[in-house]
Amino acid sequence: MVEAIVATLGFDADFALRRLSRGAPKRALFLALKVDEASWARVYSAYNLVQMFCSYSKVDCVLEPIGTSRPVAEVYSILRREAEKNESLELFLTGGPRILVISALVAALLLPQRYARKIKTVVEGEGFEASIEVNIGVLQKLLSLGEPERRILVALLEHERGLTAPKIASVAGVPRTSTYRKLDLLKSLSLVEEEGGRYRLAENVRIFLRVIPLGDTIGNGETEYK
Repeated sequence: MVEAIVATLGFDADFALRRLSRGAPKRALFLALKVDEASWARVYSAYNLVQMFCSYSKVDCVLEPIGTSRPVAEVYSILRREAEKNESLELFLTGGPRILVISALVAALLLPQRYARKIKTVVEGEGFEASIEVNIGVLQKLLSLGEPERRILVALLEHERGLTAPKIASVAGVPRTSTYRKLDLLKSLSLVEEEGGRYRLAENVRIFLRVIPLGDTIGNGETEYK
């Protein structure tokens, strides 16, 4: 169980209550966009319901308003503060205004790696049962990769038992001369594992990449995964 949750909150308390009911942490910090007094009153009404649950469950709950002029900077400061105080942190990005959700994700991606690796981001479907969970540190690494490295990851996603380096070069459309170097980079980032000459995605990367549609063209533009 994570030590603390930072969650976006809108006019509806349902997502926050559902998350807390699955396992309440020691601390829950709710971020809400403060646009005007009328909308803030609706947010505060939703938070009152959350606060009742927190009191019953003995969870330290706090509501922090986020302004519209510098939302990324404000959320960044909050996330950094919470990551310094807690060994594990969940960023729950459901139930808040889109601008706040995006600001929270961008802020998390800007964190130093030592804090980012502590944070798991969770997004749930609205009106259907589905969720995406990814460690912010892993997401930072994925976003730092060039196109050849991304091609290698997508190729390995379709071959869970692993591939040899020559086969990876062929499937991903990456020159064989540079494939080993790029695999070494991916291993150093803990995105790829190697055993007996065969390379596989690290489990946490494989789980996250499962949410990406594989109909996109990769390699030399002639290979598509169906």
